[in-house]
Amino acid sequence: MRPDDRADVLRIEEASFPDAWTADVLDRFLAHGASGHVLEREGRCVGFFLVLLARDHLHVVNLAVAPEERRKGIATLALQKIENIAWAYGLPRIELEVRETNLAAQLLYRQSGYRAVEIVRSYYPDQDAYKMTKDVLNLPGPRGARRPSTHAPFDR
Repeated sequence: MRPDDRADVLRIEEASFPDAWTADVLDRFLAHGASGHVLEREGRCVGFFLVLLARDHLHVVNLAVAPEERRKGIATLALQKIENIAWAYGLPRIELEVRETNLAAQLLYRQSGYRAVEIVRSYYPDQDAYKMTKDVLNLPGPRGARRPSTHAPFDR
């Protein structure tokens, strides 16, 4: 994610969530180690995700796709990229939280191999969340890739 992606990311964030992040919240996550990634189609930003490296897992902090681009496989592509990041760092699992009312996202995550492991009470200001995880340690990595021992390259 580059500084000039910020406006598009915030536009998608605002269109996606009732309690959308402000620019300050986005900047704070990026300043404290989150890795931001933009999803592009034909040169324009159509989605984004942020992940944090934890001691024993990769945490998906945020994932959103522009409303007009939903149901076109973009979120599935984002999840594949997220798996590649976890794999590259040798992390055994991916974790995320999803609103209890966000049935479309829950279905996407379940279809991608995630499972709900916990209800997190009052995670969002207005509702609970499901904590979902996916074990990725034994999944094959990107085609032809070898697991690096340290740093994984990020593109955008």
